[in-house]
Amino acid sequence: MLDPVSVLTSNIKNLVPSPIESIGVLNFVNVVCDYMEKVQAGPTASPGILIMNRAAMASMLQTQVPVPDSSWISNFVAAWTQGVSLGTITAGTAINPVWVGSAGLDIATLTSPTATITTLSTASTVLQSGLASVLPPNLTAPMPLAEAINAATLAFTFLCIGLSAPPGLVPTPIPLGAL
Repeated sequence: MLDPVSVLTSNIKNLVPSPIESIGVLNFVNVVCDYMEKVQAGPTASPGILIMNRAAMASMLQTQVPVPDSSWISNFVAAWTQGVSLGTITAGTAINPVWVGSAGLDIATLTSPTATITTLSTASTVLQSGLASVLPPNLTAPMPLAEAINAATLAFTFLCIGLSAPPGLVPTPIPLGAL
């Protein structure tokens, strides 16, 4: 389950400025990814279904230059989306009693986030919308940024797949909301 948004806000505020830009970007990406990787699929699941691709997200953010307007938002959303879509889904974290053939676990869930997170484009739109009010002078106040990341992560719907009862053991996909 995701931590309260105040935890992400606090972790962003507590980032120590780095004289080396790439290290500062990586530290920020690590804070965002550490937060997002606590997401779980459904109320009975365990955290860890999503492992972000930190390197992909950091790489895209490192190419960005400071801007005096809101044009940074689309670049940030693209980097975030790439970090998600090039990440990994961990099967076996979601639980549903329908999956009798796989002991209630989603052992057949696809490892690709683009295949498993059915609402990734919606989540990206939620992030874009949530960042609309975050203009460069306000970037030092991380609450709107944290709220937007939280809302986007909670917009995920995971298509988790476990196996039905024997003898068929048919893969049974079930959409589960993020928590």
